[in-house]
Amino acid sequence: MKHDFNFKFEHAINFLKEGAKVNSLRALCGRSMCLRQEGEMLLLKIRQALADLFGAVEQLPKLKESG
Repeated sequence: MKHDFNFKFEHAINFLKEGAKVNSLRALCGRSMCLRQEGEMLLLKIRQALADLFGAVEQLPKLKESG
């Protein structure tokens, strides 16, 4: 989970520095659907960290369940 946060966070920072928008997606399938709350917490942590550095966030993160 720590690796997921660092990976997504660093890529998001690079995109924002280039002036692009960031769309973060955490897809869950199979057994990982049991960890839905952890996925939601990860996206909210990333959102808060980016908001602290770059300002406003346009939308709340979304969690997509793939079959």
